[in-house]
Amino acid sequence: MLQQTQVKTVIPYYKRWIARFPSLTSLARTSLQEVMKLWTGLGYYRRVRMLHETAKRLAINKRFPETASELMTLPGIGRYTAGAIASIAFRERVPVLDGNVIRVLTRFFAIKTPADSTEGQKKLWGIASTLVGANRNPFLSKDFHPGDFNQALMELGATVCLPDAPRCPACPLKSHCLGFQGRNPEKFPVKARKETIEKIRNYALILRRNGHVLIQKQSLDERWGGLWIFPFWKTRNEMMRRIKSSAGARQALLSHRMTVHHGFTKYRISLEVFELKEATAMRQTTRKMGLPLLESSRSRPSRWISTDRLKFYPLPSPHRKIAEDISKHDS
Repeated sequence: MLQQTQVKTVIPYYKRWIARFPSLTSLARTSLQEVMKLWTGLGYYRRVRMLHETAKRLAINKRFPETASELMTLPGIGRYTAGAIASIAFRERVPVLDGNVIRVLTRFFAIKTPADSTEGQKKLWGIASTLVGANRNPFLSKDFHPGDFNQALMELGATVCLPDAPRCPACPLKSHCLGFQGRNPEKFPVKARKETIEKIRNYALILRRNGHVLIQKQSLDERWGGLWIFPFWKTRNEMMRRIKSSAGARQALLSHRMTVHHGFTKYRISLEVFELKEATAMRQTTRKMGLPLLESSRSRPSRWISTDRLKFYPLPSPHRKIAEDISKHDS
């Protein structure tokens, strides 16, 4: 849950998760749809699909891997997550390298190599490995706990060595920090490419029929895989072509309902939501509409559901807002 997500955001989700899934077995036995419903709002849904798959594998094997190399054979577990689990739970001397640790190390050592380059990553993993004792650091005591060290580095980056306005006077490492001594800690980490924010506009459609609305389940290889969404297009032209191709859909019935703003990584998205009321004629023409998002298939099922049952389906955050607006005005 903490991957690319802040602790304060995760805490309420974590508490609900542990209450619902107190054991690995309880998670493994639960359907993916129910698991994803509990995750809804955290984003990056590939994480929860991989977590569920890992739980099922471990429930069968009845053994939890204790080394980073073994952990990395499980779905969704990369070098950082494997290092965190192995060092904290099993005291294996392996490093972690997340955004917080990168910030601490690049500032402390004033590393000018771009942190997002292959060379920079190799250098940072090497430094982190040496510090945690993976390379037989002779200066570490026998009671040294690599998990405590890794957590301290992450916590230092999260609470003191902040991206903007770092709290250098409160830092226990300031007397040895090259970034602090050079009076420019915010110069680090150096990045090879500057990320630019890209603004895009997408379109969603609320289709109504006899008190029901249409939703579609995304296939696992698509964005929001495994979740349910309202019919969705990347451009207005695509949406209008699909609507006009329907013998039962008249453009006069189309109205703009709301705009939902959301974002992920470098994208800032405005989701324009339209509504096509009383799609009665669509009942017989669903398969002829030329609307792929309305055609059920094994990989992409569609359902007409009553608006009071929308809350039982796992929808990604922007589509959840559409559902909440529908429920609010239909109640």
